[in-house]
Amino acid sequence: PSYFRNGGKFKTLETCLSFPGVPYEMKRWKHIIVIYYSFDGEKLLKRNERISKNQAVVFQHETDHCNGKTIGFFGRKLSEKEIQQSKISPVSI
Repeated sequence: PSYFRNGGKFKTLETCLSFPGVPYEMKRWKHIIVIYYSFDGEKLLKRNERISKNQAVVFQHETDHCNGKTIGFFGRKLSEKEIQQSKISPVSI
């Protein structure tokens, strides 16, 4: 799968099974356009369809894994104090 960014970025608070219980602040695209195909070459999502917010975050997170990267690679680990003060809605993946 691949995606094209569509719109600006926003901050997310993400956790991951690769780093249990450790939240990271990430910057993700608000909207993305996803392109992927079946094994038979059939296009499963048209280019002009886009996904947003939490679905877009999950897709970007999992695509990072497919590319050998984790939130630990380019996220910022938050302290307990920062977590408590954060106004960012967490996304658990």
